[in-house]
Amino acid sequence: MTNKILKSKILQTKLIALLLCLSFAMMPLNAMAATASQLQAQRDYYAAQAEAARKKAEQKAQEAQVVKQQLNNISSQINENSDSLSLTESQIGDTDTKINGIIANIKKEEENLAIEKDKMNNILASWYMEGENGLLETIIGANNVSEIVTEQQYYDSIKQQIQSSMDKINQMKTNLQEEKNKQDAQMSVLNQLKENQTQQQRMLEGNKLMKNRLLNDTTSAVSDLNAQAQQAEAKAQEIRTILASIYSSGKGTPMGSQLTSSIDNSWYYNQTDYPDTYLSPSRLTIKEVGCLITSFAMIATKYGNSITPPGVVSASNFGYDGSFYGFKRSIGISVGSSIPVNWDTINSEISQGHPVIVSVKVSGPVYNSDGSNHFIVIKGFSGGKYLIHDPYWRTSSYNKDNVISMKIVNG
Repeated sequence: MTNKILKSKILQTKLIALLLCLSFAMMPLNAMAATASQLQAQRDYYAAQAEAARKKAEQKAQEAQVVKQQLNNISSQINENSDSLSLTESQIGDTDTKINGIIANIKKEEENLAIEKDKMNNILASWYMEGENGLLETIIGANNVSEIVTEQQYYDSIKQQIQSSMDKINQMKTNLQEEKNKQDAQMSVLNQLKENQTQQQRMLEGNKLMKNRLLNDTTSAVSDLNAQAQQAEAKAQEIRTILASIYSSGKGTPMGSQLTSSIDNSWYYNQTDYPDTYLSPSRLTIKEVGCLITSFAMIATKYGNSITPPGVVSASNFGYDGSFYGFKRSIGISVGSSIPVNWDTINSEISQGHPVIVSVKVSGPVYNSDGSNHFIVIKGFSGGKYLIHDPYWRTSSYNKDNVISMKIVNG
């Protein structure tokens, strides 16, 4: 049953790997022909495949740890059983030595008993049979009855001594035989114990072999799944890079008349100054897609918590497409959710000296969830125009109808 389960798990892992490979093959990357939305769909597909493979690899890695622990337990059991088996074999050897000693002692006592029986026979023969010192000569040669009685008592005394010796020998044989029976019974128990321990050892060795195979297969599956995750992530990253180039290349400076740049260098940052800082979980940089991150940094610095865009990245969880963010630690501001633009609210905020982040739609594909593709900061109003800090273009201008949504920021 265990082998069937093992084979089933191995087959399941190989099937998952095959399906992932087939999925990659069925979802070709064709950046030249794909629209931005199609590229986004492909990016999300490969990112999901990478995450699924990573999660499966983590699951398999956990299974491998369980198998390793089981192997350690089995090895401990094998060592303990081996020690017990060695002890049993030692006890069998000791018991066998005792049995052989008892057999030798029984044989010795039987030889002694034979000697004593010979002595008894000789006494009887000497007393009752004719010949030298025989019964007849004792009677004829005796002067009176008392002499005969005395001679008989002498022979009886010797007979009793011999009989007593024979009784002791027989008792000793009986005791030795009883002890041998006990040792034989002990030997039987020990032999059965040895057989059980030997079978246990074989079973443990078999389990260890099976667990080693399972561990090797599971470890191999982890490597395969990690490779698949890397392959899928590489494809997703390739698409992200293409999208980033679409978003930030060759569109020219936005043109309008109602919102215009007015740079205050004391709290202005430009995202293009940070080509080497990546936004997790993507492999896109602040330069490529960091307009919202840079807007956060500018307003935090405006409120007295001087922080650069890379500092915001290290303090936040941020989605490269602007769809989500969250601060792991304070950067000196709190940011509301995106809501539809309300110019009365913006006017109220900037009249109090509170900058507002707004999303805008410029030329190029839409990739934010609100239909926009860029973020800027409105910082004031002067001469009939809204003054802005644009994190991408140092000099730019927009119309109000380019603005899609807003984020109210408190410092």
